[in-house]
Amino acid sequence: MTKKNSNPFGDFEGTTTGEAEQVKWEFPGIGYNASNGIFYVNEDQVDTLTLVPLALRQCKEVEDINGSTHRYPVNMPRSKMVEGDVTYRVQVACIQNDEIFVFGARSWTARASWLNPRGGQWRDDKFETGLWYMLQDFIKEQATKHNVSTTPLCWELSLLVGKEITVGSGKNTSKSKPIVLSDAPAFVGRERVEKYATLYEDEDLTGWVAEWKKRSVEAVEPEPEPIVEESLDDVEGIPF
Repeated sequence: MTKKNSNPFGDFEGTTTGEAEQVKWEFPGIGYNASNGIFYVNEDQVDTLTLVPLALRQCKEVEDINGSTHRYPVNMPRSKMVEGDVTYRVQVACIQNDEIFVFGARSWTARASWLNPRGGQWRDDKFETGLWYMLQDFIKEQATKHNVSTTPLCWELSLLVGKEITVGSGKNTSKSKPIVLSDAPAFVGRERVEKYATLYEDEDLTGWVAEWKKRSVEAVEPEPEPIVEESLDDVEGIPF
């Protein structure tokens, strides 16, 4: 009796043409409760946080009357956007315990902690210069001192809860605790730089940033949870 070959492929070695696109960028989340000054890594509460920032993205999103979501640059005037409620969004892809997380800065305080401008009309003097800009300035300073080019993924940030401040004005105010640096950024070392650079490319974080430059999206991916919103949020016109 002849035994049938159980391998139906014979000498066929396979093809990837027409392969279904895999879902990208489903990273675990980090959040921040600015009212209580608590970081969340997934569902674990921590008082301090050490991370290596990889990339940052931000946008405004508006859901129109038909339920479609539209994305806009953060400095887009309201008059040039579709009608609907505006949501300001900031996310930072980062390394935490050698794994990529997404820090979802949904509240006003969390966003300002990352992106408060160095100066100009949008600077809020109750906050220090945003962590992202402080790191950029630090990188330029190191390049001048040591003639070595680095990027955010070369530096580890130790984050603390800052002193409580009052945000807002008039009767529309609330207490809040910004995020601050505990010390100067620390170089992660050559081996970790190479590891994180490879991870950045493998995970296509350039595409992750570019995704929010698209003007329309069918659905909004979930924010990292849990995040507790402040009572005062989303000040109209603030471009971050």
